[in-house]
Amino acid sequence: MALSPEIELIEEPVIRRVLRLASPSYPAVYPEIAGREHIPRDVLGAMERAWNVPRQPVRAVSFYHLRDVFVSAEGLVFDNQFRLFRSSLAQHLPHQVNESLYMLRERAAAGIIPSHAGPVLLCKKIGSFNYGHWMLEMLPRVMLARENLGIADLRYLVHELQGPMRGITDESLALAGVTREQVLRSGNEPHHFSDLFMIDGLAEHGAYMSPLCLEALERFAARVRTGPSERIFVTRASARWRRFRNEEQLNEIAQRAGYSLVDPGAMSLPQQIMVFKGARRVAGITGAGISNVAFSRPGASVRLFVPRSMPDTFFWFICQLRRHAYAEMRCPEIGLPPMDAVLHPSWNSDISVTPAAFRRFIEA
Repeated sequence: MALSPEIELIEEPVIRRVLRLASPSYPAVYPEIAGREHIPRDVLGAMERAWNVPRQPVRAVSFYHLRDVFVSAEGLVFDNQFRLFRSSLAQHLPHQVNESLYMLRERAAAGIIPSHAGPVLLCKKIGSFNYGHWMLEMLPRVMLARENLGIADLRYLVHELQGPMRGITDESLALAGVTREQVLRSGNEPHHFSDLFMIDGLAEHGAYMSPLCLEALERFAARVRTGPSERIFVTRASARWRRFRNEEQLNEIAQRAGYSLVDPGAMSLPQQIMVFKGARRVAGITGAGISNVAFSRPGASVRLFVPRSMPDTFFWFICQLRRHAYAEMRCPEIGLPPMDAVLHPSWNSDISVTPAAFRRFIEA
């Protein structure tokens, strides 16, 4: 499906830019990959577009002030003529954009769109339901706005969530100094804003991540103490998919190698930060909890087991910015994932690795 012909895009709103920050250049190292032969050619090609860039250039992170606009879905921004700001389009699928425009027009005609006065920062984008994307791509917006805009009555628009991620957003915003009264939540339905601030340029999915994201998180976590474990093995015990087929056996091997088992999905946010701040060696299956290597001391060893077809550069980018030594082992996918993991069924399957290969990889 393509974007509806009715969708008119607005390019970068230069005249509304209120601040520009320089995102520094940084070097990147091609990853160490075991089991490279398991990766499908198209998946490898997609990742190598990022892996083969030896140095990311200086980029701009822009703060925009938009007036009389609508926000729908996970951060689509339309002006009062229902034109879409291109910079808010990132990763939204065409059908999501088309449905958002239809709903916006329908509800505007009926006069049933909630409206909010006063300055509000857009803090939602595609990936709001994912811990890693919230922590690395949305929470830094909060920190940067608080540090650079100087607006005392600024409020923060986040996506309406249920379950564990609702708690994570509440915890992280509180740790960042945001009160409950300053938080606005919306789902896919359109909301109107008289004054909306939007930050663009912090991340480009699969292709870029700004050092400003990691610097903001380091300041965010400064008051959390450092945990005692220098070797941690990250399990997915609380997840229902993308697990080792022989998990108990491999967990025992990891423990014999000196690793402490941790399950981020069963921990509070401060607990996760504390554990990862002390870690110098991190191993485990790739997943949202691994995002916490953003809190580990620079130069840590990060060794991940990755489903063969997963086209992921997210954790590699984090490791480049933290100067971690990154390696991954690509593993065969076994069976099918549960029905609630159907978005990406192949790489949400369980994975298989032999005990000998597992031991060699985590002890390298």
